Amino acid sequence: MQANRTQRITTVLAMLLAGAIIVHAGVLDGTKLKVKVVPTKAAADNGAKEFVDELIFADGKCTSTALSQKGFKQAKYSAEVEPNEAEFEIELVSATNGVVVWTGEIRGTNTLGGLQWMQEGRSNRMYEFSGAKE
Repeated sequence: MQANRTQRITTVLAMLLAGAIIVHAGVLDGTKLKVKVVPTKAAADNGAKEFVDELIFADGKCTSTALSQKGFKQAKYSAEVEPNEAEFEIELVSATNGVVVWTGEIRGTNTLGGLQWMQEGRSNRMYEFSGAKE
């Protein structure tokens, strides 16, 4: 009987800890990131261009101002937050321009990460981005 109780307590504590660390919906709400997005050499060789973007986090979702002009809708984001740093992932979808996945981190006021743009009939385009909180 004691072993079952200990097992249940251990399981509940592990679940609470995992929930506290892994994903906090809306934790980046109110954050704006101004970023410069630069294609990798392979992507640039295939015609990809660098661009400036602003990622706006609000109501548990993220909007890319540059990509919204290409039909990408705002989407829910996931984030893991610790003191003075956060990691995030966003998957934006466009009916005509495919899927873009942002994966990044924020340390203090600086941000950096990668972007993968997948579009039917084209090779995946990889980018790196860096910038700062506004």
